Amino acid sequence: MIKFLTILITLTMSMKVIAQNDTIYLKKNHLILNGEIFNKIDPSGRKTGKWINFTIDSSIIELTMGSGEDIHFCDKSIIAYRSLEKDEYFGIKTLISEKADTIDSDIHYDSEYLEIRDKIPNDLYFITSIGDYKRDKKEGLWKYFYKSGNIKKSIYYLNGLPDNDFEVYRDDKTLMLKFSKTKDLFWELKKYESDGTLIDTQIGDIDKFKMIYE
Repeated sequence: MIKFLTILITLTMSMKVIAQNDTIYLKKNHLILNGEIFNKIDPSGRKTGKWINFTIDSSIIELTMGSGEDIHFCDKSIIAYRSLEKDEYFGIKTLISEKADTIDSDIHYDSEYLEIRDKIPNDLYFITSIGDYKRDKKEGLWKYFYKSGNIKKSIYYLNGLPDNDFEVYRDDKTLMLKFSKTKDLFWELKKYESDGTLIDTQIGDIDKFKMIYE
């Protein structure tokens, strides 16, 4: 009888994140976190209500390996986090590819699977922003975070656009950018070194700074 020793290895493409919350449960048109509903999509396909944006470690792979007297195997599972379709269940696997090779009279089996999971554990993600949507546009206070949990920026929105002055901070909490409305409804952007030294000033329409306030 051939006995197998199975080893489970989890590989990720980035550093382990700091847990901010509980498990995320992925549903068809929303998700559940800490018992609350987020990321709801209304019947017309628009974002509405409380919303979170988050980052998952970019590539999660699990390897199951085993060996016997003259046989070896390696099963690789690529993990995809999403809501379940009809007749699917947590951890369902689909075979993507498989092959068998003979090396020095030993048989080596290699298989690759796609595995679907509708729950994201708290050590595999971090929240990048949290706020509200109204008719598919950001509304009210939104907060943005670094992986460390430190605040990157806090912005009040009206109909998807910043409505008040705001600042952008580095992960070390030093001021990086400062946005202020001018009297002619343009915006002034000031850039600072980490020691507080002003290094640049720009003025323009809010659309000029879209990559920063979105």
